[in-house]
Amino acid sequence: MERFRSALVEAGLDANLRAGGPVGWDASGAIEGQPVVVAIRANPTVGDVLQLAERDGAGAYKVLAAPHLWGPVRAALRDKGIGSFDEAGHLRLWNRPLMVDTQVSVAEPDGRSPRPWRLDSPSSLDVALAVLDGIATTGVRATALAIGRSPGTVSKQLAALRGVYLVDETGHPMVPALFDAVL
Repeated sequence: MERFRSALVEAGLDANLRAGGPVGWDASGAIEGQPVVVAIRANPTVGDVLQLAERDGAGAYKVLAAPHLWGPVRAALRDKGIGSFDEAGHLRLWNRPLMVDTQVSVAEPDGRSPRPWRLDSPSSLDVALAVLDGIATTGVRATALAIGRSPGTVSKQLAALRGVYLVDETGHPMVPALFDAVL
């Protein structure tokens, strides 16, 4: 939520948001005087977007904030007229009078720039493929043995995958997000 607020400030928008709101919404308030409700999701799917579209927003403009929004999710948001913000810094509020589609800088809460996680390194790709193959559910040591990497490397890469919401806590892939990231 703090990154979303920071993005609004950087975009030059006057916003007054508070936690809570109508049932099922994480925040509510106004952006440039327009009433809004905000849902925050860790790894939203197209199904989540369809549910938000049906959820009562008490007449307010609906916005979804998430760490990452995959292409099909973005398309569904546009189709349903729901605004969006992702932690890569893409802010889209497209409902008159809010006509904003911009990229803003995103910093960690301590002010540092986020450190990107690279899927193109050999070890990250090996671990991602092990997750997709189901090997990672057997544990770090078994995965390391199966892919020929050290347990420390596998552990770090799994933590990174969890950190960007591509793998759940049990080592199962977030589908189709991880598949799309590997392509």
